[in-house]
Amino acid sequence: MLKPLLSFLLILSVGFFINCDKEDIPDPNNNNDPTNTDPFAFTIPAFDNGTEIPSKYTCDGSDVSPELKWENPPTGTKGFCIIMVDPDAYTGTWIHWVVFNIPVTTLTFSENINTLPTGASYGTNTWGNLGYGGPCPPGGTGEHNYNFHLYACQFK
Repeated sequence: MLKPLLSFLLILSVGFFINCDKEDIPDPNNNNDPTNTDPFAFTIPAFDNGTEIPSKYTCDGSDVSPELKWENPPTGTKGFCIIMVDPDAYTGTWIHWVVFNIPVTTLTFSENINTLPTGASYGTNTWGNLGYGGPCPPGGTGEHNYNFHLYACQFK
């Protein structure tokens, strides 16, 4: 039985983004408010950091992407990128999911997201596919951590 564990990490990367060339993406009302001191928060409602990922989100289950939510992007954010990786793969870091050019107006992904927001694109995962590929460590490799990274983008 797989026992994938989740460890998600929030990374803010200013000035770096894959294909971040859409300067006409509108900002949400509070995006450039310097008085907004609430922290940039990233959550996965279906499970908590450090807990077992339910099989629904793995290759043992339906292999659907979990719901993701974030709020209070840093001042000047123009878009987002999500990358899910397994740093414990025996072949090196395994990339499970890449989504980039997510508009700044998007602050949630529904479970099993099938239609990306306008302008957003999938990147290729380590399997060579576009889209989500859930945890699926080979037998006998022990427990794996899965990191969900959310990047906030600012244009130069």
